Parts: sequence; C-alpha cells; structure tokens
Amino acid sequence: MPHYFFHLITADGTERDDEGINFPDLEKAKADAQSSLSDMASDDMAGGRATKYKGVEIADSQDNVVAKVNVNNSVN
Repeated sequence: MPHYFFHLITADGTERDDEGINFPDLEKAKADAQSSLSDMASDDMAGGRATKYKGVEIADSQDNVVAKVNVNNSVN
C-alpha cells in the first residue's frame, strides 16, 4: 500500500509530516487531506479565529509532491 506524507501549508510556512500514512491510492489520500484540512479550518472559524491553514502538499515515499489540496476545496 502506498505511503503518503501530508505537509501542512500554513500562514507561517510549511509543517512537514515525518510519519505519513498508508492509503490504497492517491485519490483516497487526496480525499483524506481535503477532509482533514476542511475540519481544521472549520474548527478555527468556529472558535472565532481566522484560519492559518492554506493547504496540504501530498508527498510520496521519495518525498516527491504528487498532489496539492487547498483550503478552498481545490485539488491539483
């Protein structure tokens, strides 16, 4: 099963994921990244804070960025 890393892009820079997680395929990884990012941004806004989360870079096991997910629900 492929192993992917979710590098979180924030207003302060990029927070690297050093653990990663296995997914059956890239599409499942993208869906999980989008859901997680939306949840984090919603939590900020529900707490009356502007969200600092901008997106997620999804990297493969060789640290190649294979997809990007943005807070505005777009996937590249």
